[in-house]
Amino acid sequence: MRRSLSFSRGRTSPAPWGRRFRWLAVALLLYTLAGFFLLPALLRWQLVKRLPGLTHRQAAVQKVKFNPYALTLSIQGLALTETNGTPFAGWDELFVNFQLSSLFHRAWTFREIRLERPTATILRAASGQCNFANLGRPAPASAPAADEIPKPPPAVRIGHLIVTNGVVTFADQTPARPMRLEIHPPNLDLRNLATRRDEKGQYALTLRSADGGHWDWAGTLALNPPRSAGTFTVRAISDGEYTVTGPIYTGQRCAMGRTVHLDIGSAQLVVTERTHEPWDLGVFQVVGIDPTACAFLLLKSRMYCRPVFVPLAHALVECDSPTGVTTSNYALFPFTQVKRPVFPLDKI
Repeated sequence: MRRSLSFSRGRTSPAPWGRRFRWLAVALLLYTLAGFFLLPALLRWQLVKRLPGLTHRQAAVQKVKFNPYALTLSIQGLALTETNGTPFAGWDELFVNFQLSSLFHRAWTFREIRLERPTATILRAASGQCNFANLGRPAPASAPAADEIPKPPPAVRIGHLIVTNGVVTFADQTPARPMRLEIHPPNLDLRNLATRRDEKGQYALTLRSADGGHWDWAGTLALNPPRSAGTFTVRAISDGEYTVTGPIYTGQRCAMGRTVHLDIGSAQLVVTERTHEPWDLGVFQVVGIDPTACAFLLLKSRMYCRPVFVPLAHALVECDSPTGVTTSNYALFPFTQVKRPVFPLDKI
């Protein structure tokens, strides 16, 4: 007896892992396309669209790049300009590297934030109004509740914050002689910055001005609560101009040249570009020092300081240097062209 075997040809369904692999490949492709192409275009469009309304200035962005795998964002060539076309603020590049460890730290965690060549112009017009006064919108006035507890700042951790090669321009048009000062490049290097309570970060800040000014500030910084410890070598730089208030040379306009206030820890020093007698309290006030609040004042002066500073002091101590053309010790000089005895070289 012959038996016949027949096989029906049916369509076999793919294995479950095959379908999952295809869906995973499609999702990965969409994530890649959205991250590298769609998100940068949307972000650049939103920046150009929303910044003018927030800053009341024209905005331009050259390029935005995002790496969805490294979680890095780069915004290049951002520029804010006034309505008359003068620059207000901007940068060459803002680079941000976000970390997935935020999920474990329960804080927004950034490995690195780098700002390259930021620029800003701070202008105080003759009316006294600053050019940044119209930034943003004022919050509605509302009295806080008596038992309201202030909210802590959002948890943020920044491994490395870098600002390099910036230029900040200060212009003041209120005085009779407008002042303009450029600070460049402000360089900031800060590590392990966090907003969690009692966490400290190490920082170093360096500033340079176009006319030779130099600030160095280094130490530790904590944001919650705000506090910092470190060293700062330069307090202020001024054009050294002031008006004498009396009692001698009242009303006279004086110019000491470029003047700097140095903080060396144990003392505060005022260094001037030109030699100048301390005729007035303005020699200190021009760099922000209140001489009436100082425990000691050391003045290099023969006599012109007396009408101004002696009434403010509990005592006057005269110091004589061993050498110098202003010493009161005449025995230090070999007088050869004068007949002796003569007063005050000799006792008569």
